[in-house]
Amino acid sequence: MGLTISYRGTLRKPDELELFLEDIADICMEIGWASMPIHRSNIMPVQGVQITPAGSESIWLTFLPNGRLYDPTHFIFTRHPDKEVVDEEKHKRIFTKTQYAGVDTHMAIIKFFRYLRMRYFEDFELRDDSQYWETNDISVCLKNFGVISESLILESIIISGKRSSPVIVSLTI
Repeated sequence: MGLTISYRGTLRKPDELELFLEDIADICMEIGWASMPIHRSNIMPVQGVQITPAGSESIWLTFLPNGRLYDPTHFIFTRHPDKEVVDEEKHKRIFTKTQYAGVDTHMAIIKFFRYLRMRYFEDFELRDDSQYWETNDISVCLKNFGVISESLILESIIISGKRSSPVIVSLTI
C-alpha cells in the first residue's frame, strides 16, 4: 500500500469554515501546493478543499455542516452520485498516500496538519505510517521511508554515546 496517513476530526467552530478555507488557500499558495475548492450542492454534501502536494495523493479537507471531516470520494468517483448517501461512520477517516511525494513533502504535510489541529480542530486524530506524527523524530521518519543514510546512523550513535559494540550498517534503498 505504501506509506500513508489517515486522519479524522471535527472543527472547533464549524461556522468559521470560510476563515479556515481562506487560511488553507494562503498556505497552499505560499508553499506551492495545488488546491481546488469543493462546494456543497444537492449532490455533494461537503464543503472544503482538495489539496495536492507534488507526488502525493490528494489531501481532502472536506466537512459536513456539523464540522466533521468527511471523505467525499465516494460521491466523486461513482456513476450515480445522486444515489449515494452520507454515512458518517464509514467515511469519517480519510486516507492519503504520501510515499511518492518524498520524505520532505511528507514531513511538510505532517507539520501542516499539526498547525491545523492546534488552530482549528476540536478533536483530531492522525495515523502516520512513517511515525513522524507520533514521534516528531526525523530519523524515524527517514528510516520508515527507507532513505536513512549510513552517515545519519553513525552521527546518531556518536551523539547518543551508545556505541558499546561494533556498528553494522545496512542500507535499504
